[in-house]
This record gives sequence, C-alpha cells and structure tokens, in this order.
Amino acid sequence: LASEAPARIFGLGSRKGSLSPGADADLFTVDPRRIETVTPQKTASRSDFALHEGERLTGWPDTLIKRGILITRDGEPLGDYLPRPRP
Repeated sequence: LASEAPARIFGLGSRKGSLSPGADADLFTVDPRRIETVTPQKTASRSDFALHEGERLTGWPDTLIKRGILITRDGEPLGDYLPRPRP
C-alpha cells in the first residue's frame, strides 16, 4: 500500500513496491505488544544519540526479510557483522 505508488512514480515498479515474483521482497513485521525503551544501540545507528532516546514505545520491529533472506529474528540480527571500510 505504501510502496507501490512511489516505486511506480520513480520508474521502479517492476522490481520494487510489490510482492510479485521477481520483485525485491523487503518486508518487516512488528510485534504490536512489545514495549521497548529507545536507545541508540536499539536503533542500529552509528550516532551516540537517538531522537526519542529514553522514551518507552509500544510496538517494535520484530523480523526483517530482505530480498527473501531473513535478516533479523526477534529483533536480533542474524549472520556476521561486516564493518564497512572507512574512506
């Protein structure tokens, strides 16, 4: 609903914004009952602060699937961390 029109507008409609075969299937699920206190570490940011730091939020990302590959489960990353080289 929120992805199809923008993908079409920017000429990416055949690969983005859809769950059809051949499209990039990037999905996430949210646990609507999970309550978390926001910290920079939980927002996966390189910054040492978070805009809503210290706030308790209800509803938190749970699972991320990128191009059909499971990236996180229960909010925890899967696989190995590969740091990006600094220029």
